[in-house]
Amino acid sequence: MTDQIFLKQLVLPARIGVLDHEKSAAQDIIVDVALDIDIRQAAISDNLNDTLDYAHLAQQLANHCLSQHVELVEALAEQLATICLTDKRVTRVLLSIGKPHALANAASVGVQITRVQPK
Repeated sequence: MTDQIFLKQLVLPARIGVLDHEKSAAQDIIVDVALDIDIRQAAISDNLNDTLDYAHLAQQLANHCLSQHVELVEALAEQLATICLTDKRVTRVLLSIGKPHALANAASVGVQITRVQPK
C-alpha cells in the first residue's frame, strides 16, 4: 500500500523547552505528519467516515501541545506519533517537529521519527 494522508507545516503553539524562557510561554513549532493508511474505501464512498479526519487529528495534536510542558522535542514527537497511531487504520506515521526559533543561525532544528502500529 502506498496511500498517505499528510499534514505539512502545521504551526502549533507548544509548551516545550529546557530554558527558563521556554518554560514560561508557549512557542510555535512546525509539525509535518505523513500517515500510511488505506484510503481506497473513502475514494469509493466519498464519505469522511471511511477515512481519517485530518482536521480532527490536527486539533488533537494542537490540544496535546498545550496540555503539558515537555522539555525535549524528542519526547513531544513520540507523544504526537502515539496520538496519530490511535486510529488503528494508520499503519505507520512519519512525523517531524521543528523549532524555528531555537537557534539564531538556523531556520529550524528538530527531530523526525517513524513509528508503526503495534502488533
